Amino acid sequence: MEPIGKLALPLQSRNEAVLPFKKRPRSSEQVSELMLGTVGCFPHADLSEITASEWMTIWVSLAEKYGFARLKAAVNRLKFKLDFFPKPAEIQREIDVLIFEERDAAKANATKFVSCGKCSADGFICVNGNGDLWDGSSNEERFARECKCKADWRAERQ
Repeated sequence: MEPIGKLALPLQSRNEAVLPFKKRPRSSEQVSELMLGTVGCFPHADLSEITASEWMTIWVSLAEKYGFARLKAAVNRLKFKLDFFPKPAEIQREIDVLIFEERDAAKANATKFVSCGKCSADGFICVNGNGDLWDGSSNEERFARECKCKADWRAERQ
């Protein structure tokens, strides 16, 4: 076994030595590389082989549960927030924040107003003093009124 930085992981078969269960997930090699890369960002990280092995198992389970992309995003965010190597609980919290942000963004996009095409992008039309659609051919007084599509959209949201 060769130490890499201050994290001692076997080089020849990292996945088999680190992961104590028989069925190895496909992402375990990616997770192993992510952990090794993360150790490099924290020069004072001094993880024992036992701690690294236990945390690797947790990281793999997080990758299986939430996807490797989320695990990697959470760990990369924590590299800029923490002074020490991230604990599994900190990674879990960061994944929860990511999921909340993803849902919030999806919700915002799902409820965004889309114009019917007859009105402006923000849902207003120009009408004359009688409330009829202003055609732009006269100099009569005109007003902005909410389009029916915007009123319908607003009613759906309440």
